[in-house]
Amino acid sequence: LAADLAVRHLLDLGAAGALVSVGGDLAMAGTPPNDADGWTVAVAHPEPADGTLCTLLVGAGGVATSSTRSRRWIHDGRERHHQIDPRRAEQSSTDLASATVIGRSGWLAEAHATAALLSGTHDVVDYLDHHELSGIAVALDGHVLATADLSVAAPIEDVMT
Repeated sequence: LAADLAVRHLLDLGAAGALVSVGGDLAMAGTPPNDADGWTVAVAHPEPADGTLCTLLVGAGGVATSSTRSRRWIHDGRERHHQIDPRRAEQSSTDLASATVIGRSGWLAEAHATAALLSGTHDVVDYLDHHELSGIAVALDGHVLATADLSVAAPIEDVMT
């Protein structure tokens, strides 16, 4: 929401376009740099050594990623992460490493990214389709799942929306 509000404020001040990142959650609107067809957004692979998963071209709205691979620690000899499953009131046991969602706004993308992550590999695409969102998820085994609008014949690194 903070990124959405900042973008709106910048446009109200006269900016032709703005992209704001707050902790990696993005909001963008207006004219992209160099009159491009959209804002170029690199989606990180959930394993840091793997670099960029893909690059998206987003006209406006928001992009957010939720992951079990960041914000980790050891407690009682067991590795933990920050994603909580509200249905069980404990750490999520999702089989997804990350879920990236493209939405009409930054706050919407962020809220749905966490819910998509918690839905797991069997339900993530159905979840996104049900909410009319685009997205990409990476399973713990490295398998990539994507909504049909992002599933193209090109390698995943070349996916555009």
